[in-house]
Amino acid sequence: MLSSCRGLLLVSLAGACAGDYPAPAAPHDAADVLLPVVEVPLLGVELERMWGTRFFLKYYFVCGLGAAATTAVLSFLPFAVFDHLYTALTVGASGAIWGIMGAALVLEARRTYVFGGQAMGLVVLNLAFTFLV
Repeated sequence: MLSSCRGLLLVSLAGACAGDYPAPAAPHDAADVLLPVVEVPLLGVELERMWGTRFFLKYYFVCGLGAAATTAVLSFLPFAVFDHLYTALTVGASGAIWGIMGAALVLEARRTYVFGGQAMGLVVLNLAFTFLV
């Protein structure tokens, strides 16, 4: 099992072994460190098995960098709702996890059941956690 999940081990444990974090950008609180360590192995195992380690890692980091870039672009928009983003740290790990869940939603819509048909439930649960915490 460990040999089939090399990318997950790399993403989740390499930063911990180095005394760092498993996120594509700097964390700003404990949840930014702990949630990716827990969620990436839980959510990414099946996708990595389907896609292979190399593609999964590329996908994870592109999603993380895309989330960080989106936050940076939104911070320059002239709307009051985005004002707090201008001085906020840009963290991409949660965006990478949302990318994993988005891929699972697309695959399950195509009848490739990554999470046993429960991808939408995981998205709703994560949305609830995001807005309640």
